[in-house]
Amino acid sequence: MRDFVLAYCDALTNKSFTALGINHSLHFGIADEQGWHKIGNTLVPKDHVWSATMTAPGMASVAVQGKRLDSDLLGALTVRVEPSVRVKPGVYVNMNDHFDAPVPNEDPDFLIGVLEDQWDSSKARLDRIVADLKGLADVVN
Repeated sequence: MRDFVLAYCDALTNKSFTALGINHSLHFGIADEQGWHKIGNTLVPKDHVWSATMTAPGMASVAVQGKRLDSDLLGALTVRVEPSVRVKPGVYVNMNDHFDAPVPNEDPDFLIGVLEDQWDSSKARLDRIVADLKGLADVVN
């Protein structure tokens, strides 16, 4: 997909880009339901808020947004975690790696360069998040 987008942008005669998002989505399995619940209970603790207002609360979706660690680039990272509808027990992760142009439309090739330069590191960020989530499932209480 990246190569298609780069070729498409290269063919454009009038480039006007203000933002870029690299999006990753994946489902992964968890060995057992205990590990699956451990992920949900860690991300969305139930004891203090939810158990007082409902029976059998469970994580449906959690989204976390934060500033980029590569502080020389503008934008944010947003990660959504949900129970997988494809893998049982499993987890679905969606990550939006968002980049803003420093000055919109000033350098139309800036964000194209970001796409080329950040593709692999964006995937590495996703891999780190997935590894951390899988690590939560392996922790025994």
